[in-house]
Amino acid sequence: MKLSAQVVLRPAGGGVLGQNEPTTSENVEQALPAPEAVDQARAYFQAQGLEVAEAFGPSFAISGSRERLEGLFGIRLSDDLLAKGAELQLDVLPPELAAVVQAVVFTPPPDFGPTDFR
Repeated sequence: MKLSAQVVLRPAGGGVLGQNEPTTSENVEQALPAPEAVDQARAYFQAQGLEVAEAFGPSFAISGSRERLEGLFGIRLSDDLLAKGAELQLDVLPPELAAVVQAVVFTPPPDFGPTDFR
């Protein structure tokens, strides 16, 4: 079974996205990651055998088998955990990558419509 997660990168100027103020059309450029950080993060996840989508804003999607993601992040991704949405620990990433990644998250499925899809 293939799973997808969203990789959220830190703003180029440092700090945490959305920590002090909401992102708006007036400050969106300040929320964007450095282009080198995007390239570095995408290359790392590709080298780990994951499919990596193009970046959009401060994030991009990664996908791969449950086993590959569990091995990479050192966590068991149970159905219950995925249904709640999970934010993965970044301490398993190389320090230079963890410095530019704010979060890796699995978003819970929508709570409307069919509930038996995966």
